[in-house]
Amino acid sequence: MSDTKICNIINNLTFTEKERTTLCSYFYKNSDVIDKAISYLDTCKTSNEKLDFIKETFLKN
Repeated sequence: MSDTKICNIINNLTFTEKERTTLCSYFYKNSDVIDKAISYLDTCKTSNEKLDFIKETFLKN
């Protein structure tokens, strides 16, 4: 259930297709962090806050 929710969050934000694929792959391989990520994302008030959190936490190069 959590994996579906995180994918829905990712798909509803303005990520590129490459970023979406990278994020879904990351969460598939690291399912232990999904619940923590969702808990934090649920506290974000705006889409920009969610984008910033995900990019800074999971898309760092």
